[in-house]
Amino acid sequence: MVARYHRAMNEQHQQIDIRSVEPADLPAITIIRTSVHENHLSVAEMTARGITEAGIAAEMADGNLRGWLALVGGVPAAFSYARRSEGTIFAMFVQPGFEGLGLGRRLMASAEDWLFAQGVQEIWLTTDENPTIRAHGFYQRLGWVTDWIVEAGEVTYWKRRAT
Repeated sequence: MVARYHRAMNEQHQQIDIRSVEPADLPAITIIRTSVHENHLSVAEMTARGITEAGIAAEMADGNLRGWLALVGGVPAAFSYARRSEGTIFAMFVQPGFEGLGLGRRLMASAEDWLFAQGVQEIWLTTDENPTIRAHGFYQRLGWVTDWIVEAGEVTYWKRRAT
């Protein structure tokens, strides 16, 4: 109860802004991505998977990828990316120390709304198969569903456009 009170007080006193990612934000996003404890990847591991700042910038420029950045008191704290061509939320990460402020929920809503506005009827995302990671409960609370079939160490979640 006390922790919730302090978190609520901190949120009230810190300005939270969500805005579109710009190419100049990519270094800060890399810092956020490599700072997480669950589903952690280093820059080398991201590069091996084909995830680079140059690649992200190119996809953003052609309109296939859109990103949102959460700023807390002007500090980059969390981000999400959605890829239109695949109908997927490609990434959503909150930097340690900024958890519990509702940033993930707001970023997911931005990504979901954008994909559905693009005409995608069913969107999807993947996350680590480990059932103890917090992402599973988070996605489920937001209405995402899964069949828990594991492929390449990841579980897929789906969400349909509300009719």
